[in-house]
Amino acid sequence: FMVNGANVSCACTRSPNGISPYCHLGDGCVDVLLIKHTHLFNNLRLLLRLSSKDKNVFDLPFVEVHRAREFSFRALPTPVSNPEFTPPRLIPGVSVWNCDGEVQWETNVRIRVHCQLLQVYTRRIQETNDESTCKLCPF
Repeated sequence: FMVNGANVSCACTRSPNGISPYCHLGDGCVDVLLIKHTHLFNNLRLLLRLSSKDKNVFDLPFVEVHRAREFSFRALPTPVSNPEFTPPRLIPGVSVWNCDGEVQWETNVRIRVHCQLLQVYTRRIQETNDESTCKLCPF
């Protein structure tokens, strides 16, 4: 249903922990969140978890989280039966990507993290989590 890639926590006032609270800009990883197609009630549970200070989305049964250095996504072709076309033809997969508010029409996406390629300056120091290590990080 939804694929999210995050290399920062994406925390804000409406989502205090963000979509992936253990992300860090300088670790060279991206958290890939796969949200399976489910019913409307579970989608509301997901939104409520994102707005909570105490809970996260990792323990929801329809959410998978993977930490990676890169990932790719290829939409499967979709058969179209239209009277104008004989026989039915295959069109590229129906997929729309939104990258920081910009719509990407290319359905084949490859994301790769380039660790510490640029120096980033900020007004505040990034807060660290209370836990000493991330439960999701295999690296």
